Amino acid sequence: TSSAAWASIATGATGSGAGSVTFNVAANTTTLARTATLTVAGQTFTITQAAASCSFSISPTTQSFAAAGGSGSIAVTTTAGCSWTATSSAAWVSIATGATGSGTGSVTFDVAANTTTSTQTATLTVAGQTFTVTEAGAPGCSFNITPTSQSYGSSGGSGTIAVTAPAGCSWTASSGAGWVAVIIGASGSGNGTVSFSVSANTTTAARSTTVTVAGNVFTVTEAAPATCSYSVSPLSLTPAGAGGTGALTITTQAGCAWSASTGTPWITITGSGTGSGTAAYTIDVNATTSSRTGSMLVGGQTVTVTQAPPAPPAPPSNVRIIG
Repeated sequence: TSSAAWASIATGATGSGAGSVTFNVAANTTTLARTATLTVAGQTFTITQAAASCSFSISPTTQSFAAAGGSGSIAVTTTAGCSWTATSSAAWVSIATGATGSGTGSVTFDVAANTTTSTQTATLTVAGQTFTVTEAGAPGCSFNITPTSQSYGSSGGSGTIAVTAPAGCSWTASSGAGWVAVIIGASGSGNGTVSFSVSANTTTAARSTTVTVAGNVFTVTEAAPATCSYSVSPLSLTPAGAGGTGALTITTQAGCAWSASTGTPWITITGSGTGSGTAAYTIDVNATTSSRTGSMLVGGQTVTVTQAPPAPPAPPSNVRIIG
């Protein structure tokens, strides 16, 4: 019989007369020597096994990073029970997990962004092995914008500007005039977008300003309001005494506003709009005995209305007019 599971009887667990016993000894994966006994025919057989020898290897042994930094992982291979530690030689490389361990395991680490323009190097000591970290220097900051200008009609509008820059390079955006407002992207870092709005031009002249984005100039040009002229058709009406309805046609430039009104009580007109359009009107029955004149004001133009008197009644069928 055996006193330990790691020493097992292979053959000869029982016997009679002269014979032999064979046994197996498993590998020692611990860091301590160990002893077991076999009791064979009432006699003690002692087995002594040496401790495992701790050896360590890591993979990989080096890693390079861009200036933005990042994170990495190191695999540790060793015998079960063999303890190890991981330390960093520089503050910009920190151990995230696996500062201590036993047996096979892993170490994860973080690399901070390099804010200098020089390449920097540090080492991690993992299970007595050296792991080298190399980080590139930050690039010189250069900025580009697309597009570099935009034009608007007098009603204004909105737009966007794309900023291209290396990661970690900061920039700002500001407007040179109150009628252009930066809505999104007043500040940023690396690639980004600036959004802006342009107010309607209420002056009588075209105007221009700039938006400074990451040191680049973006030009905004806005047209002057359109000069509005109006024509109305027809400009005179001669409705019958029975009155009726109709519409006037207004012709003007796009964006030019107009309205229609009247001070004549027997005329009704409605309508307003922007650009060319129509205005509907209604003329009441002329209840007087003579013609009458009224007017409508449409798009600044006067439309004259001359309404005939009511038609005389037809004579009775049984009346004959002589002379």
